[in-house]
Amino acid sequence: MNISSTPSELKIYGSLDELSEETIDLVNIYVLPSVCLLGIILNFLSIIILVRLRFKTELYKFMLSISVSDFLFLLMSIFLVVFRCGRFCPYGYTYISKLYELYFYLYLGNVLLMFVLLVNLLICYNRIRSFSSRSLRAEATTFRVKILLVILVTTLANIPNYAMTRYVKKIGIIRPGANGTSKRWQHEMDVYSVEPLDFSLIEWVKVVLFVINLARGFILMIILFLLNLIIAIKLRHYIKARIIKFGVSIEKSSLSNNSTQNNSNSSNSVSEYKFTVMTLIFGSFYLIGNLPNSLAPILFIFISNDAYMIYLLFGNFVLFSFHSSNFVFFYLFNNDFKTGFHYLLAKIMRRS
Repeated sequence: MNISSTPSELKIYGSLDELSEETIDLVNIYVLPSVCLLGIILNFLSIIILVRLRFKTELYKFMLSISVSDFLFLLMSIFLVVFRCGRFCPYGYTYISKLYELYFYLYLGNVLLMFVLLVNLLICYNRIRSFSSRSLRAEATTFRVKILLVILVTTLANIPNYAMTRYVKKIGIIRPGANGTSKRWQHEMDVYSVEPLDFSLIEWVKVVLFVINLARGFILMIILFLLNLIIAIKLRHYIKARIIKFGVSIEKSSLSNNSTQNNSNSSNSVSEYKFTVMTLIFGSFYLIGNLPNSLAPILFIFISNDAYMIYLLFGNFVLFSFHSSNFVFFYLFNNDFKTGFHYLLAKIMRRS
């Protein structure tokens, strides 16, 4: 990796205060890592519960995949407290720190985020097919193939925007006391930053990157929105059909059947209905939680670094909050998950 700079390009800083804004640093080292910590705990609980449920249906496997991905994403993101600590510590501007920021936080982090988006699309497809008479079991054996394809696509799709067009560059030197500043740090240190490569600033390259970012983020989210719209329409027709057939709501229809077979079928219908509602609500909140972040790589190309960092504060807070909330959606809309959590909680209480 090219990290060289000519002496004329290097800037002399008297302190870390010249490199960042205090408000941005405070949010990065206190607010965002706190949200990440909560999300790590909740996603870990989701993983424990869903591991027990993964053999029931393909949907539980998708839910487990999302929880694992979000757990890893938030685990990597919590180190914002180090590599974006700004004026409050010298470690955020070291070469190792910026290397981690580029290849783990930015590249792998966006791979994991895109993975969750594509899995959401697969869940939507599953829900749309659930309204048809065709059995979902026919595709159950292809789950691993689907996940492997998703991993491959997400890995390759994020290479142009991060691994190929950005690098760690030495941008300056901190000399305590220079420029009339106080000597907060007693030792001289090099300052590194994640910067765009020169060729990525060429106009036609900007256009290519814009199209790639548009396709891997915004366009996929539009597709997710359309699929959720289709699900909402089909769900409405399904509810109307059930009301016409039974004269009551879906939940009550399961209580009106006396035979074991009918009761089993109605229970399955209720389960499928709740899965579909969860998918619809989860997908809607996903769009809200991830839209700011999906626009960030596009804005990075066209706006100043200061404006970009301020935008990231808002985008990251919304993003981390959503990816910390899987547990809440699963608990509210899935009885198996709720039962599994109560069982886990009771087991913990007994041991304590």
